[in-house]
Amino acid sequence: MLMTSLPFIKDELKDIKSNLETLENKFDERLEIISVNISATYGEFQKKYVRKEEFAPIKAVVYGMAGMILAGFLSGVLVLVLKS
Repeated sequence: MLMTSLPFIKDELKDIKSNLETLENKFDERLEIISVNISATYGEFQKKYVRKEEFAPIKAVVYGMAGMILAGFLSGVLVLVLKS
């Protein structure tokens, strides 16, 4: 009985092996597509957005200007309070 089913098992193993190879090829193709998409998306992000290191000087200038405006406003309020 075992000897008669042995060729059948060998054929099944060959089919399984070919299916696994097909799946491996499909997986490799999809992985390559995902890798290309990630690279393209990263490139787009680099074009659209600024890194934190590049933004630090701008942040300092904006905070300085806002501080000066606030200091001017508080000075004006203080002058009005002291005059009355």
